[in-house]
Amino acid sequence: MCPAPHAVAPELPRYPSLEPLDTDEGWAKWNVHDWRRDYRGFLEFFFAEQFPEEHALCRRVRCPVLVVHGELDGCQPRERAVAVAELTGGTLVALEGAGHLPQARHPVKVNGLLREFAAMVVPPKRG
Repeated sequence: MCPAPHAVAPELPRYPSLEPLDTDEGWAKWNVHDWRRDYRGFLEFFFAEQFPEEHALCRRVRCPVLVVHGELDGCQPRERAVAVAELTGGTLVALEGAGHLPQARHPVKVNGLLREFAAMVVPPKRG
């Protein structure tokens, strides 16, 4: 488990992580009782804190983009992959039977996709 956020960023408010709290706002979500009650809500909060950049940044991308999404991904919803592909003008490939981090469980498939994508962007030199 990661250290409590205030251990890394002491300016954050401190909440006990093992005691029931009368709030679930902000970093009070870093609490075992909140996780048991609304783990998805905690994850949404936590990862929004970790990646605070707006999706609008995706619109600034000017290079070709390949978005690979595992259809069984329990960490990132398909809608996020679709949004990134749309906002970047990229190509979305959904891998059936793959979860989060498909490059770890399906490296041959992902490397093949990357090779094909790279060849479309910069065709290999022949000769």
